[in-house]
Amino acid sequence: MLEETGQASAGWRGEVEMRVAVAKEGSVTVVTLAGDVVLYQNQELKDILSRLEQDKEEQIVLDFSGVRYIDSASIGSLMSFQSQINRRGGEIALCHLLPSVNRIFEMNGLSSLFRIFADQARATAYFQRDLLAV
Repeated sequence: MLEETGQASAGWRGEVEMRVAVAKEGSVTVVTLAGDVVLYQNQELKDILSRLEQDKEEQIVLDFSGVRYIDSASIGSLMSFQSQINRRGGEIALCHLLPSVNRIFEMNGLSSLFRIFADQARATAYFQRDLLAV
């Protein structure tokens, strides 16, 4: 199942509006983000993350391949979402952080709070490691 929301266009300050696509790869839910993830567009991301929480998704990959900027409010939403998922025994992996986004995570000491992978294939494989060990 693939669901896409949002529009790709220039925002009022030159930001690129956020787009979100959600897909299932086996037991892993992949959320692909594109554009600039900023406060005034943050509600859409919060709604999607809330739906994943309600659906009790436990293995989630957030693919940042199309994100060139993320603001602190959006990072706060991700941290809150991670806490909710972790309390249930689930886990979130981030992947494909562009250098500008990776710098934001590193500067704020967040690289150690999230599992970060180079690409979506490695992040998905991380969750499937238990299946391969059987």
